[in-house]
Amino acid sequence: MWHFLHKLFARTKWVVVFSTQHVETYMKCKGRLSEANVAAKTEAVCTGGGEGSGDAFGTTYHILVKAEDVHRANRIIHHGS
Repeated sequence: MWHFLHKLFARTKWVVVFSTQHVETYMKCKGRLSEANVAAKTEAVCTGGGEGSGDAFGTTYHILVKAEDVHRANRIIHHGS
């Protein structure tokens, strides 16, 4: 019973392992993790000025993995293995 309740209420900690503003780079890294069966989530953060400010809008893509997969994910992203 404890195991069931623990899984039900336990919060998985997700850690940002990669950030980029280039969608192609984001897709490549996300694809590497997917091919290696590493669960990953994405947060997209839009920044920039509002209407009339003249600032360009930009999106930063954060790739997050479970805390226990951080080292493996970094190896996959940065070394391809």
